[in-house]
Amino acid sequence: MIVKRQAIKLIFGAGALMLVGQLLMLRLLRPPVPFRLEPVSQFVNVTAAIPLPIILLDRAVLTQLSDMCPFCNLQHPVAFASLYKHIHEVQSLQSVLDAAGFKSTILLNTLPVEPAAPKVVRDVPTGFLIAKDGVVIHLVLLHERADSYWWFGAVQSDFGIKQKLLDFGLPGHAPTLDIMIDEGAVDRFKGVLVEVQGLNLMVPSSIDLYLEQRSSDHFIECSHSRAAAFFDEFGDDDSSEALKFKHKAWKLLTTAKQVLDQLNIPFWLSSGTCLGYYRQCDLITHSKDVDLGIMAADYSTNLIPEFQKRGFKLKHVFGRINDSFEISFVYDDLKLDLFFFYREGSSIWNGGTQAKSGLKFKYVFPSFTLCWTEFLQLKVRVPCETLSYILANYGSGWSTPQRAWDWKSSPPNVRPNGEWEKKDWPEVIQVYY
Repeated sequence: MIVKRQAIKLIFGAGALMLVGQLLMLRLLRPPVPFRLEPVSQFVNVTAAIPLPIILLDRAVLTQLSDMCPFCNLQHPVAFASLYKHIHEVQSLQSVLDAAGFKSTILLNTLPVEPAAPKVVRDVPTGFLIAKDGVVIHLVLLHERADSYWWFGAVQSDFGIKQKLLDFGLPGHAPTLDIMIDEGAVDRFKGVLVEVQGLNLMVPSSIDLYLEQRSSDHFIECSHSRAAAFFDEFGDDDSSEALKFKHKAWKLLTTAKQVLDQLNIPFWLSSGTCLGYYRQCDLITHSKDVDLGIMAADYSTNLIPEFQKRGFKLKHVFGRINDSFEISFVYDDLKLDLFFFYREGSSIWNGGTQAKSGLKFKYVFPSFTLCWTEFLQLKVRVPCETLSYILANYGSGWSTPQRAWDWKSSPPNVRPNGEWEKKDWPEVIQVYY
């Protein structure tokens, strides 16, 4: 009898599990609830009446703009944006939305990743969550920063973000948003008016260019708190010579950025320039040069001619494009070093060549990705994993200024890499200036 009861329990248990599994399967197979466009239409009309210029930034919609129904399968809050400078009174916007039957909450940059972030973005509104009839709209506020780019904040920088997301029916631990998962930056762009499912909407004039920017838009703020601690301990060189160097280096970096951006060659701050950025948000005045990194795969044969057109004098070219490639220019008596990098397994390396001996050196870094930052009022890239990059190149003593530095032996990540055969020197060791 006991055996029968246990068997019955097992049968009922298995049946219950099968029923739960079937219900879950039906839920997965059930077609998604069609996106309701009416609340979006009302939101567009409300903002137009204020008037508040808005632009559609939702990648899922923009990529299907040529379809008959780009909004139909949207399963996350639809993303729009406006320039922060256009919102004169945040509370006034909320009052207008409330009067139109919308629920809304402000997102604030109260807990930025970098506590000493510039005043222009500290504690400022970064966006809104807006909802009506089950449809959630995410309005992102774009903040104008130096060098013609827009910055947007991260939702997690809002002190009460978890509850705010939950209040709008969104998961608090992993926001299902198209934008503002991290801080980001995009170059300023123009918009164009198009008709989308009966709505007149502003969209980026070049959607492909916008989508390309969004694929690598992660922004990290320079640590002004770390810089302040550095200057408190070691002081700031404000001599006329240092100020002159900074001005020249800024002009050099600005011009180099223009050339490389024109050639569509991604670059990042490397070596001493990257150390100065990370340690003190500034140039290292005794370095007397500017260092940039470029992936060798991104090299263009137009690079040298374009730099020369802008007044750069070619100093030397070492190595081959597939091995230890390095180009050095002089601009207004300052040196610009372009180091070319190669992927090898889980690491990335660049090479160095000693001109008088033909000896080759290899500098090995842990694999890294690239992020945007602002340096000297310029939007430039740095390794996202900046500290590991610095540690590889400068070791644990990176925070203390070092005036005695030998590029062939001082870096912890330098390795001997053989030598160039003498017969190849005319090709791989070219000294011009």
